[in-house]
Amino acid sequence: MRGPRRRGTSASRAADLDADLAATQPAAVRQLAPLLRDLLDDPWSRGAAARALWRLGCLPAELAAPLIAAITAPCGGRGALPLLTDMQAVEVIADLQQLADAMSGS
Repeated sequence: MRGPRRRGTSASRAADLDADLAATQPAAVRQLAPLLRDLLDDPWSRGAAARALWRLGCLPAELAAPLIAAITAPCGGRGALPLLTDMQAVEVIADLQQLADAMSGS
């Protein structure tokens, strides 16, 4: 990627668009997969990037950690839980239980 890294809400909107396109025209956005992977560590964009990557065929296990991070981030976590459900990401059940226990003080 040339130039400064694009992050934040603009990158999130772009990743949302990529995710929508990936659902119907995956060939049109497949070349963007490396950029989407780069956005998995951006708090504002990780959910949308994970959704796009999943629609491009990425395994849920590869996207679990960024989505768990999205749930606990102060920004950009919108949609992480529904996406984990849609992906049937059973590998995150233990992490979600641990997170719920920590939040409830158990």
